[in-house]
Amino acid sequence: MKNPNLLITLAIVGAIAAPLAVQAHESANSAYNCATGAGGTPGAYQARDWGDENTSSPTYIMDSEITYGIRAQLASSHSRDLRRVVVCTEGNGVVVLSGRVRHDENEGRAVAIARATNGVSSVDDEITVKRN
Repeated sequence: MKNPNLLITLAIVGAIAAPLAVQAHESANSAYNCATGAGGTPGAYQARDWGDENTSSPTYIMDSEITYGIRAQLASSHSRDLRRVVVCTEGNGVVVLSGRVRHDENEGRAVAIARATNGVSSVDDEITVKRN
């Protein structure tokens, strides 16, 4: 072998990249299930509220709006863990959170953010806490 340093470098890069590839695959599967309806009904509408007492028609919110709102709040956090949480709204405001985080506190924060989002009726916490 002409360059043993190249082989060592490739081994190190492979060791670093393999766990990232597994995590990306899991996130892609969750996103695919959500987008295709395997995890719910994308694009479903639900009543947001009935407006004020002077109006009798409800306003509506799409489940995709709920998903986007939660994802935006998680992405704007200062924690990488929260950015890794997969969000899927299954219909009627039922939100499923999945993925892996490293700290219990981040799991709790993700659930709290989802519950506080307008239009969410319930949160199914499937987040796994996995410490290094």
